Amino acid sequence: MFQTAKDAIEYIELTRRRKYNLDAMFKMLEKYNNFHHSLKLVHIGGTNGKGSSVHFLSSILINSGYKVGTFTSPYLISHHDRIRINNVYISDDDLLNIINLFYNDFEEFQLSFFEMDTFIALYYFYIYKVDIAIIEVGLGGRLDATNVINPLVSAVTNIGFDHMDYLGNTLEKIAFEKAGIIKEKTPFITTETKDECLNVFKKVCLDKEAEFIKVNEPANVKINEDSTVFEIDNQIYQIQGTAVYQPKNAALAIALANRLSLIGFNKINDITIKEGINKSFWFGRFERLSNKPLIYIDGAHNVPAVKILTETLNLYKEKGYKIRIIFSSLKDKDYKSMLELLKGVSDDITITEFETVKFRFASASELAKGFDVKVEVDYKKLYDETYYIKEDKVLTIFVGSLYFISLVRAYHFATRG
Repeated sequence: MFQTAKDAIEYIELTRRRKYNLDAMFKMLEKYNNFHHSLKLVHIGGTNGKGSSVHFLSSILINSGYKVGTFTSPYLISHHDRIRINNVYISDDDLLNIINLFYNDFEEFQLSFFEMDTFIALYYFYIYKVDIAIIEVGLGGRLDATNVINPLVSAVTNIGFDHMDYLGNTLEKIAFEKAGIIKEKTPFITTETKDECLNVFKKVCLDKEAEFIKVNEPANVKINEDSTVFEIDNQIYQIQGTAVYQPKNAALAIALANRLSLIGFNKINDITIKEGINKSFWFGRFERLSNKPLIYIDGAHNVPAVKILTETLNLYKEKGYKIRIIFSSLKDKDYKSMLELLKGVSDDITITEFETVKFRFASASELAKGFDVKVEVDYKKLYDETYYIKEDKVLTIFVGSLYFISLVRAYHFATRG
């Protein structure tokens, strides 16, 4: 048995490359009498924005007076931040105790890294008797470890090209995998707009007698200095931050909250929804680390996410800002296409690198090959150099990988936070 949470976490993370097997999850849960069926759950998938939607909905529910569990991935600060109750991370003691309690089962059923985390989260929410928990899909949906649950409602943010080795190389194939979280006679909500994806969702909903709900587009979006105002169904909402992509993620959370209010969560109302989304904050989503100099981080790590990030950056260009981009990525991402998009908003791009597992590591020189960009392997040096920029109206953004920006964020708070 493990003596410390650090040792237990190392054990979990060393199993990350085991093959996923949904049957193993079902068998292990069955061994423990399917305790997870007693939980009230919401399931959220999608290519991008699902983590933000989880946190918007969590904030609404907490503000409405509920005890709310959240399970998200990947972590940005520590392994603990994947699993929270009312925004408080799982403790070292709880994590250690649960891992030790089920260690023999993890070995017997050969659960993967993500499957273990999913089981731990469900058990943690069960023993602490949350009123509701929001579960973010890890990868895809149909064969994802989280797809052992029976939620009150499921949702998909959007469909884009990512993880194509696992999910397929067309939007229809990817949509089918994401639609795997739709359950029999369970409402399904989406903010997706592309017909080829919506048609897949509608067919699956029809086959499973699940109600299909499409969220209206946010209207009258206004970007202020530190916040964004928008309108949905004749109601005006305000959220923190200036990323143009967040109103849509907030809109999904609003739709989910309204649905939950109809099925027993009657403490939710228009006021708690508006207050809740206004209080919500999610690390690494066009997050400002410094005002002078102006430094942002953003977790965009695939082509659809970078494309929509450029919309926000273009707003700053229109205001006369020079955009300075510090980019790094994992080896298995479509970093060339991401860089092509970023070149459209900046001619000041520097490629760097960061520590990660060997099989996903991409050196700065490898990422920069074929591009007319600067290269600097030390991202900490690049961050420090930002503070020597004397020009006014320069926006520096670190982007390309959630793992990368989590390291940048940690360095910021360790040195200047």
